[in-house]
Amino acid sequence: MAWFISLLTFPGVVFHEYSHKKFCDWHGVYVFKVSYFRFGNPVGQVIHAEPSKYRQVFWISVGPLIGNTFIAILSSFLAFYGNIDLYWKLFLIWISFSAGIHAFPSDQDTDNIIDASKRALRFKDFITLGFVFRYASLLFVYPMKWANNRRFLWFLYGFLPLAFGFWLSMYVDTPNIIEHTKSAILHLWQTLI
Repeated sequence: MAWFISLLTFPGVVFHEYSHKKFCDWHGVYVFKVSYFRFGNPVGQVIHAEPSKYRQVFWISVGPLIGNTFIAILSSFLAFYGNIDLYWKLFLIWISFSAGIHAFPSDQDTDNIIDASKRALRFKDFITLGFVFRYASLLFVYPMKWANNRRFLWFLYGFLPLAFGFWLSMYVDTPNIIEHTKSAILHLWQTLI
């Protein structure tokens, strides 16, 4: 069943892996191989060098939560804002839901953060900002791990950015918002590539 859902929502898998890849690039972690989507388990993966710093592990692992949520909200907003063709609207809603449903860090992602936190905390015996951040990240990661094991929450998270984009589109009253959004996306795209 999970492979069927992944097939129906494959753009979210691609965004998830692309987010891992970009966060590796941004944090200077070498990527050996990327599989954006495949039939099998896992459906996508990024194989990279071992991060040398805790912050690299953290940001690479939570990258899809940030990237997919951004894509989900943006595509939802574009779907509901303005007068666009029904097919484009449905396409953007599908992209939004797909990105939202695959935003959660995987079990491997959360395990990486937990392991890195435990290793780093063993070597720290005084309070620093990094020490506090490592403890705080555990408070974030354990609920994510719990939610990841309850797959129905993925579907709920698929709808949250969709609802937020719809709400946002109802309250934005800028006549040139589509043009501004297009230029912002183009600028972001050029920056990422």
